[in-house]
Amino acid sequence: MAIKRKNAFKLDAAEQKTFIDAVNAMIASGAYVKLVKIHADMSHNMHDMGTLVSRLRFLSWHRAYLLHFEEELRKVASAASVPYWKWVDGGVPPWLKTFTPTVDGVVNKRNFLTSSITTPGRIADLMKFKTYPDFTHELEVDPHNQGHVALGPPMEDVPTAPSDPIFWMHHGEVDRIWAEWQAKFPGKGPILTGKDATMDPWTDTVASLDSISTLGYEYV
Repeated sequence: MAIKRKNAFKLDAAEQKTFIDAVNAMIASGAYVKLVKIHADMSHNMHDMGTLVSRLRFLSWHRAYLLHFEEELRKVASAASVPYWKWVDGGVPPWLKTFTPTVDGVVNKRNFLTSSITTPGRIADLMKFKTYPDFTHELEVDPHNQGHVALGPPMEDVPTAPSDPIFWMHHGEVDRIWAEWQAKFPGKGPILTGKDATMDPWTDTVASLDSISTLGYEYV
């Protein structure tokens, strides 16, 4: 049965508590810090840093990152999954207002946004891009980057961004939009070869990360 990733605005109280408790347990065990440190290592070439390879790796790498986070999360709470922050539904989901943990000394000073970081029109425009390089670049720049900056520290800085649990929901929405684009333009994706096609530090590849149904999850 596929793991169901739900809209963070629509989680019930029990689902909210499950996610919060699981993340807190991961922080306490050190599992969460290990994941944060992976994102701090830019040698993974997982953001657009001006090269075509770095641009093309962005979505696949973060899909793998979400999967490995979710795997650790479910070790603590088998019913847990990664919610997605549906940007057009509003600012930071209210239940996250007081969930601002300190992770490995990084203090969470998140801005509590009350308005959306993007619009339905922008999402519709993203879905019109017919080539993968154009789509991933536009999605990363706006609204992905905008969201990180708007939330402030620690989300605004790459090395510390995952210290804020909303990071996973932000990238859940990135991944959800990519999955919708894939359904609209099947067969189009990142063309990478050799080591560039492996999403280090894991063994996941561009090919293995192509289909969310094959990976065993869905957005609902």
